[in-house]
Amino acid sequence: MEEDRKAYVAWWTAVAQQLKDKDYKLSFNLFTELGVDGCGKNCEQSLRRSNDKYNKWTSEVVRAIRGTGGKNVQPPLIVGSPGKTAKDLPKINQTIYSNDSVYDGRVAHLGLRAKQKLS
Repeated sequence: MEEDRKAYVAWWTAVAQQLKDKDYKLSFNLFTELGVDGCGKNCEQSLRRSNDKYNKWTSEVVRAIRGTGGKNVQPPLIVGSPGKTAKDLPKINQTIYSNDSVYDGRVAHLGLRAKQKLS
């Protein structure tokens, strides 16, 4: 699992490094990396099922993207709830976005509008 985490963060770092001089309107969609509904035999270790894993890996990727410098200190980062549903939004550790060095709403939560409509 540690090897997977390092590879995940390294992949996002490499992507961010390649794009660091692009227009800051570029966004990084971490939401798509949460996988599909089926997770095989080890579901409890998927990012969708393990909140601790989701929060740790996502916060590391956010720091890695911002840490590449260039224009990557400004682009929006799109994160989804671990379960890909509005009801799972509270499972996102708020430090992922509140500790973001440029946080001013640039870390978007997919499903937030859905949650607001349910209220």
